[in-house]
Amino acid sequence: TATPLHVVTIEVPGQNRLATLHLALSDAGGDSAIVEYIDGRQVIHHGREYQVMTNSPIFDKQLAITEYWNQIGG
Repeated sequence: TATPLHVVTIEVPGQNRLATLHLALSDAGGDSAIVEYIDGRQVIHHGREYQVMTNSPIFDKQLAITEYWNQIGG
């Protein structure tokens, strides 16, 4: 059976914001997922094409930046 994941966060020391979480998961067969929590909501990007992530910006914005550079030949 599935076990729910509970994310508990605290304030970032010296900053007026909560810590954030994102995970990159993959299996031996190459299936991957990027999991982020944005404004308390879980967002999952699932598929073999999701192999890399960075800390910032959120993954949707990272994908938009990649698409921009692909369109202009970068």
